[in-house]
Amino acid sequence: MEIYADVLLLVNFVMNSFILWAVALVSRQRLRYLRLMGGGLVMALMYVTAMVVLPFGFWLSAAASVVMLSAGIVIALRPANVRVFLGQLLVGYLCSFTIGGLGMMLAYRTAGFTWLLMFVCIVFAYVMLKLGMRLMESVTVRKQMLCPVTIYIGENEMSLQALVDTGHTLHDPVNNAPVIIAEFESIKNLLPEGLRLMFYEQQENDLTGLLGAAAGSRFYNRIRMIPFVSLGLQNGMLIGFRPDRVALNNLTREDVVIGIYNKKLSGNGQYQGLISPELVA
Repeated sequence: MEIYADVLLLVNFVMNSFILWAVALVSRQRLRYLRLMGGGLVMALMYVTAMVVLPFGFWLSAAASVVMLSAGIVIALRPANVRVFLGQLLVGYLCSFTIGGLGMMLAYRTAGFTWLLMFVCIVFAYVMLKLGMRLMESVTVRKQMLCPVTIYIGENEMSLQALVDTGHTLHDPVNNAPVIIAEFESIKNLLPEGLRLMFYEQQENDLTGLLGAAAGSRFYNRIRMIPFVSLGLQNGMLIGFRPDRVALNNLTREDVVIGIYNKKLSGNGQYQGLISPELVA
């Protein structure tokens, strides 16, 4: 089978430029297309030269591929340090294997290389890359938006997962302390029995009854009334309490109020509280 050097050079230039573009995208680097094409061209020239000069052999070919991809990454992306470079090299190989594996399969099925085949490989790799990045971003955002919270009162403590909610800006009107909204079920053991009973009976809107239930206990001085406005409710009132301290991530805060919510905050139980971004900033 005859292989034309110009066709080989052009095919490798296109494929290598796409691989370098994919690596830049995954690395979240600014796309500089002239550098990407320069890196792709250098890789293509090195490949054609290696095909002519170097004898065929597995280990020699593997070493040459490492050198070629490394040169392309250095030229196109200019990694800041060795760790970044190694990560980009790994991503580059994953992209190469994906495109190369699909290309070999399709070439076997269609009995040869065609420009349409290369186009299909690139489109497939692009779609897979986008889907993979979207999945990684969703997992990363989910992890970043959830924060472990531990609430302490005396020797008692309760832990929960809280969602960092950018729309949550509640503060205690007395001392302007930020409010953490917590599901009743997740913090009920911190409450006195009379107060728990009111929530069990869904009488949490009976503020007079709530205060009466807590009267005579040391918990009475911890109670806070937190006004809020929500859709369909202009003058809502949320009962809360002041804990001794709250630990979230690696921080400990004492100027926090816990607002008690007597329903589920998350349909799948992924989190049991809401916190404002200022608490984790």
